[in-house]
Amino acid sequence: MSGGTAVAIFVFFAIWGACFLCGVVLLNLFLFNMDRSRIKACLKVGDFIVFVVLPPVLLLTFHDPPWVRQMLALRPDSAPAAWGILSLGCFWATALAAQILFSLRTFRPRAVAQLLVNHTRLAPFAARAEDWDILKEPPTPEDPRPGMPLPPRHQRALATVPHNSPIRKAILRWPLNRLDKSYQLQIHEIVLQFPQLPVAFDGIRVLQLSDSHYGALVSPRYHRHVLKEGAAQQADLIVITGDFTGGDYLHRESVALFASLRAPLGVWAIRGNHDYYTEAHVIAYWLEYYNIGLLTNRAVDFERNGQIFRLIGTEHPYAPVHDWASLVGEKSKETFCLALSHRPDNIVRLGRAGVDLVLAGHTHGGQWRLPLIGPLFIPSSYGRRFDQGFRQVKQGLLYTSRGFGGHTFPLRLNCPPEITVFDLRRGPAAIAPKRSD
Repeated sequence: MSGGTAVAIFVFFAIWGACFLCGVVLLNLFLFNMDRSRIKACLKVGDFIVFVVLPPVLLLTFHDPPWVRQMLALRPDSAPAAWGILSLGCFWATALAAQILFSLRTFRPRAVAQLLVNHTRLAPFAARAEDWDILKEPPTPEDPRPGMPLPPRHQRALATVPHNSPIRKAILRWPLNRLDKSYQLQIHEIVLQFPQLPVAFDGIRVLQLSDSHYGALVSPRYHRHVLKEGAAQQADLIVITGDFTGGDYLHRESVALFASLRAPLGVWAIRGNHDYYTEAHVIAYWLEYYNIGLLTNRAVDFERNGQIFRLIGTEHPYAPVHDWASLVGEKSKETFCLALSHRPDNIVRLGRAGVDLVLAGHTHGGQWRLPLIGPLFIPSSYGRRFDQGFRQVKQGLLYTSRGFGGHTFPLRLNCPPEITVFDLRRGPAAIAPKRSD
């Protein structure tokens, strides 16, 4: 290999890497903000061609291209393509700087007026190779409940990821095994204080579970560990904010995990994007079968002494909401509104409509969070604004859960899974929030 060819290869990969990182930042703003569409599908195919197919093809086709020497010289008479690449590099540097500045801001988040205490404890889990054996067993048929039709049929395209697959071997080796947080479950116990919370519901405990993505990606036994920890919280109300499935079409099994949960005010759920894109009606059937209330753009009121605690569930945009005010309903001084939304983006409309607290998921907190740079991908129309934790929008307070499952790749980088229990109190908003980790 000649010196010129080596320089060309080095410059090519440097430019390709810069464009890839630039694409990561831009994807947070554009591609991942779209709903499923042909445009999004075309862009995904385009990304694959540009970053996977073209590099080896170009390297095998071109040797010592003259534009490389012109670009390295950076003379005013250089090829326009060279200056275009230089401009792209400046744009990428600016975008990356903005990403880092946003990350620095998250080190000192804005105080949440309603937050009194945020206590976190760890409940780690150790996965074993035999955990995945349960997925090889044929499913046990369920007898139809009286008054319910037979279970709907659907495609079962189970594609298991064995524990000794190349991906898992790579993760189990140093340094990834030190970095992976997939089983480092965090249990948050959060005390929130609202002046508008009715006295009759003072001290109500709400457990949020989100984004389980049951399937072959994460140990099935780990899911049972999480739900055992959730049941121990003795919540008055249990809510599930979507994404039961993980693409393995284990619809019944993914819902049956939650069947043992009990709470005085019931167990309620909404569906997420993965549930809708893999036959939403099947998920709905099994939710009804296991007595889990499904809130598809509707509300349910819990009443005590004439005071109301309103639970709202929205599956927008998968099941579009056309009148947000009607969804929230009339709200008196003795009514508290808690809303469930898989996508955190809906806080904007819900906050305007008068909802007091919104619990969401969907983002996984980014799942891969790099030091300073932060999350690589956030599926939100607002970029990283609602990536995880608390955000105040209008009079509404949003909490975005990182969820306790995983998706796409069995790795959580600097982004451990979580379940959260909220202890809601009546009283004036706090002034000095306390945190205990």
